[in-house]
Parts: sequence; structure tokens; C-alpha cells
Amino acid sequence: GAVLGLQGLAPGWFEVEPSLFVTSDGAVSVDLTGSYDLYVTQRLVLQPRLETSAALRDDREFGIGSGLSDGSLAVRARYEIRREFAPYFGVLWERRFGRTADLARAAGGDVGETLLVLGVRLWR
Repeated sequence: GAVLGLQGLAPGWFEVEPSLFVTSDGAVSVDLTGSYDLYVTQRLVLQPRLETSAALRDDREFGIGSGLSDGSLAVRARYEIRREFAPYFGVLWERRFGRTADLARAAGGDVGETLLVLGVRLWR
């Protein structure tokens, strides 16, 4: 398989990360993530994030259906102790759509969930 990903700034200073995935058996999917840093103070940052994925065909092994497969919306708060080291916490809302939601239901899973996230952003 192969992955081609880009990362950069779109107009309006939005960070965008489009990715293209191709598996060894030819399954193709795309992922798009967008985020924006809102500085509350020089160290405290709120970051809304939006992510969505789509697949060209079903991949039952991974529970992914063709078409728009899932999306998530997250809000993170991070504190930049140093620019290179910033712990964060946040809330993430995920939702599966279309065929992917059907596959999740058939497997007895949920199509949506809310998660709390906690981590550290490291920058070099």
C-alpha cells in the first residue's frame, strides 16, 4: 500500500491535511483534516478540528463502506509550556455515515460516539 499526504495552510490560516490511501489490493480512500488555532493568551490555545473520510469501495475487513464513511469534530485546549511542548485535552465527536454506518450496525457497534482526549503535542 501507499499513502500520499500533504500539510499546509489554506487561505484564512486554516491548517489542512489531505491524504490519499491506496492498499495493496487497490482500495482507494481519502481523508481531509482541517484545524484552526485560536490563541486565548500567548500560551493557551483552543483548536477546533474537523476530519472526514471517504472510500471508493467497501473494505469489510476494516469496516469501511464506499462513499462518505465518517467524520469527526473536536475541540482541544492546549497550554504551550514551551512552543515545543504543549499538553492538551479536549472532546471529540465521531459519526459514521452511509455504508460504514450500516457495517458498524451489522457488527453490533455504534455509529457515533463522544470521546475525551488527552495528550501532549511535541514539536521539534
